[in-house]
Amino acid sequence: CESLRPFFACSTNARYSYDSSLFGGLPSSYGYLRFRRDMPVSGMVDEFDGNSLDTTNNWSHQVGNGCDIGLCGWGNNELQDYQAASTEVLNGFMKITADRHVSPSGQVQYTSSRINSIGKRSFQYGLFEARIKIPASQGFWPAFWMLGDNIADVGWPACGELDIMENIGAEPKTVHGTMHFGPPWPNNQYTGETAHVLGTNNFADDFHVFSMEKFEDKIRILVDGVVYMTRTPEDIAPQPWPFNGPAHFLLNVAIGGFWPGNPDSTTVFPSTMEVDYVRVYDNVFGDLVGSDLVSAGETGVVYEIADGLLSYVYSWTVPDAATIVSGQGTSSITVSFGSSPGIGTISAIATSEECGPAANRSFHLPISISARESSFLSSQEEASVTPSTTFLLSAITGVLNESVANPILTDGLNPSPNAFEYERNGDELYDVMTLSTTAIPNPEIFAGGGSNHFKMDLYTTAPTGTTIFLQLENSARSGLDYPTGRHSRYEATWEGGQRWQRLSFDFVNLPDPAETIVDSIVFLFAPNTMSNDIYYFDNLDAYSSSLSAASPTTTPQEPTDAPVTSPATYSPSSRPSLRSNLPTVLALTPPPSAPTDEPSFHHSNSPSTLAPSRSDPVPSISPGSSGFGFVTGGDNENDRATLTLLTGVWYDEFTPNPLPADPVNNEPVVVGYQRDGTELYDVIFYSTNAVPDPNEYSSCSGTRYFEMDIFAPVVEVGGTSVLLQLENSSRNGSVYPIGRHSRYEARLDVSSSSSSLGWRRVRFNFVDFPDPSETEADTITLLFAPGTFSSETYYFDNLDSVYNLPEEQAPTAIPTALPTNIASSAPSDTPSIAPIATPVSTGAFSLVTGGGDESNPAEASIVFSTGVWSTVPNPIPGDVMNMSPTVVQYQRNHHHQYDVIFYSTDLIVDPGDYSSGKKYFTLDVYSPTAPAGTVVLLQLENSARTGAGYPVGRHSRYNAILEQQGAPLGWQRLRFEFVDLPDPSEFVADRAVLLFAPGQFTSDVFFYDNLESSGYGL
Repeated sequence: CESLRPFFACSTNARYSYDSSLFGGLPSSYGYLRFRRDMPVSGMVDEFDGNSLDTTNNWSHQVGNGCDIGLCGWGNNELQDYQAASTEVLNGFMKITADRHVSPSGQVQYTSSRINSIGKRSFQYGLFEARIKIPASQGFWPAFWMLGDNIADVGWPACGELDIMENIGAEPKTVHGTMHFGPPWPNNQYTGETAHVLGTNNFADDFHVFSMEKFEDKIRILVDGVVYMTRTPEDIAPQPWPFNGPAHFLLNVAIGGFWPGNPDSTTVFPSTMEVDYVRVYDNVFGDLVGSDLVSAGETGVVYEIADGLLSYVYSWTVPDAATIVSGQGTSSITVSFGSSPGIGTISAIATSEECGPAANRSFHLPISISARESSFLSSQEEASVTPSTTFLLSAITGVLNESVANPILTDGLNPSPNAFEYERNGDELYDVMTLSTTAIPNPEIFAGGGSNHFKMDLYTTAPTGTTIFLQLENSARSGLDYPTGRHSRYEATWEGGQRWQRLSFDFVNLPDPAETIVDSIVFLFAPNTMSNDIYYFDNLDAYSSSLSAASPTTTPQEPTDAPVTSPATYSPSSRPSLRSNLPTVLALTPPPSAPTDEPSFHHSNSPSTLAPSRSDPVPSISPGSSGFGFVTGGDNENDRATLTLLTGVWYDEFTPNPLPADPVNNEPVVVGYQRDGTELYDVIFYSTNAVPDPNEYSSCSGTRYFEMDIFAPVVEVGGTSVLLQLENSSRNGSVYPIGRHSRYEARLDVSSSSSSLGWRRVRFNFVDFPDPSETEADTITLLFAPGTFSSETYYFDNLDSVYNLPEEQAPTAIPTALPTNIASSAPSDTPSIAPIATPVSTGAFSLVTGGGDESNPAEASIVFSTGVWSTVPNPIPGDVMNMSPTVVQYQRNHHHQYDVIFYSTDLIVDPGDYSSGKKYFTLDVYSPTAPAGTVVLLQLENSARTGAGYPVGRHSRYNAILEQQGAPLGWQRLRFEFVDLPDPSEFVADRAVLLFAPGQFTSDVFFYDNLESSGYGL
């Protein structure tokens, strides 16, 4: 097999074998299953067969806690101190051990290891993989990743970060693949997917191979040979693609931080990540590419194994109604499809005589074959379809010749002797050719894509990549300014070459969502150019399940952004929202399956009477109030919403609370609901008159937001999405997105698919405006687990409208997406704070004391808190750490993930003294309930600027760790360590903000006292 060594080696001495039982019985021939053998191939190979880490040729240790580079906590508030001693090589494995150490004085230290190959091993393209057994416990974050070598020059993430494997210990069945790119934090961006192992197995149970295939214009991430993420430059446009330069490896285990959260009582110390090998291959296997949406009767369709092994023999199979015209046995085939529509699969089995059956590989591509129902334009009429004479040329800016000789008559794709010829008008930026038609009675079936689509044969000498637009319009209204009257747009791309191409037009958008009538088809060849190229076209056809008129409310339209189902072993999902700073990919809500203006719900306490519509006036909400409720369990006369329609099983509003002792929601009755497992987009509709201005909830204003209590006995690993949509019932019966004003999402995240976290108070975050033209909302729609066929049960209560506090009282926003844990993830423009030349002349001072300090009239004043704040007697008055008779008691608000306490002060003359280390803050804290490892965050802010949104006005952040829960340690003197400068341009601070357990939904009680400023040498 020497000729195959750039791809893999065929030694029969296998290091491991594939166990199909681990993934629910998936056959080893399915999909992207790859087998690696023991014999090394070209590129880096570290089998860790020695007695120590190879720091000469391959690896370097990165030690410390990040403070030496101005990034304490590695940009994620992490706890570990990286040490070389935490890495060992033993018995053919490299091991990184995460541990917790407690000193006799009670001080806690977390240790782990991080190694990288920068300056020793870097690679540009190929297959990169490692065989790893990860640890599994709350608070662990093992990772195998790569960074661009140019990080010192361009910073992070412009250098490009590729996370081949990340896992957080609380999610033992899930791994993440991610790409980071874009401008410096906090404007950095990323895209990623997750893979899940099925059954009772966890990733920590055994070794798995985590891989990445890297090309110049494509990146794929795999687990055990299964591709679960693919990205190209188009996926991150308009951001530049930073992944074509050399990059180096990193392996580490982080502990704690905002993501994945801190260790708790369940965390196992010490825990170890074991790495069997790290390997680099010069090439990869390939990918089955070709159209998954074809037309009955279509010919010349090419399928190929792109980037495949030419020395392999490929055995292809196609659906019964299709024929392989050429290419059997090679990596590329040409297929002709019969006249019957249906579904099927294109398959290829790759075999190698040299390497034997263990190296065989199979590829599968499910396809849909659509029937042609109408021929709009054809040089040869066919009696079996709607004749093209129903389509008349009505407007044109170029020159059309309706019958010229086929310029490539020998091309089998279009053997017609004649074709249409069109010369584009080079004086028109948007040259148009308009056809009038009466044959599209329900244009909404084409919007959103799917099996309903347009196709056309095209040949041109225009440049490769030229765009052709097809637009459906209402001629009675399209004479007005764009986009009025433009129902929908579709796009196709010319691929170049001396041949005919069968264009398939992909749905783009609905320029005018209010438009429902179409009587014109408009073509734009090379829009937004001044070209005068010639285009030959023929056979403009429509393919659909039916072109007859049908009610759009009875057939939900499949959304364009529905999740893609991967092979049965793994299921892709969106990245957890706790780390996400990109819009979550959400499934669209389909039209309801019945009219929403005919209420059909019967109250459980009056089964023969329809629930009346609420007509109460909307209450006046004063600043700082908690707002009002839409839906609660029981018969609450103050509810502002009435159930009108649902697709699942309604247990009623008087369902006994399944967790009556849960402190988040201990109401005796709640709402119970079982999702309809036959509905991809199961919906619950509530009518309401309490949303007079829906923009109050959106990003346009943000003066209100929705919150709701939810308990889900079963939540899928990776999280369950809950969508809330504001709609106008007079318009939402049309095709999506008409009448849908705005969407909001909350996510339920747990560590196991068989357990949950009890009741949770979730906040719905704004997602988008599906119909930007919609200004009214009289319907609230709830969708549990949209885009799935789940039949799980959900309990919910207290859907409330909450008033955001005015700007001067707005809680400090802590970002849900912090830089990933790399040494250079600090913003490149963060200024270094120069030492002050003159000595500090002021002494230490107190900002906050429990009983107030009359000797310090400038003490900070409390402005606002989201929890319950009071002064109380010291709960441990005999504790020598704090013998003050009076202290502050604070109960954290469990409804707020980032609960805050604001203090105003004029004592912080130069906040740079604290970020530079000249001064520091300390605080006495005692909590009888908060677990060890709880984070306390202190933030210095300029109140005049923080209303502009995070991080504006936030000068600096500092954190401390609660080392012990309750007795015997009692009061602890915490010292705050500098974390980062959220707003490097800010140099004023008149407010100190305390956040206990940021990022958590907890109601723990904290006692605190003596928030003090101290300085070195004072």
